[in-house]
Amino acid sequence: METGKAMPRAAWYLAALFIVMAFAFYFSVMPLISKKREFRGRVDKLKEEIATQQELHQKLQKERRLLEENDPTYLEKYARDNFGWAREGEIIYKQEKKSQ
Repeated sequence: METGKAMPRAAWYLAALFIVMAFAFYFSVMPLISKKREFRGRVDKLKEEIATQQELHQKLQKERRLLEENDPTYLEKYARDNFGWAREGEIIYKQEKKSQ
């Protein structure tokens, strides 16, 4: 008759062991899942930054090409925008940007 009582006790021990193992697994995996989310967020931000930098790179390549080709229209625009140059008799007005 003792063997009949031992079986339910063993089942309770197995159930308790299963619960403890489930909690251990849960608390060991959850930090990894949150880290994965954090890294995915960082990857998304870096992809956006890469796209922005690629656009800037293309713009600068185009500017370099126009400067190397000595395009007179572009050279004049570049000199006016970057160096404040003007033609003889022109008056340059500069607007200050409002600080926010």
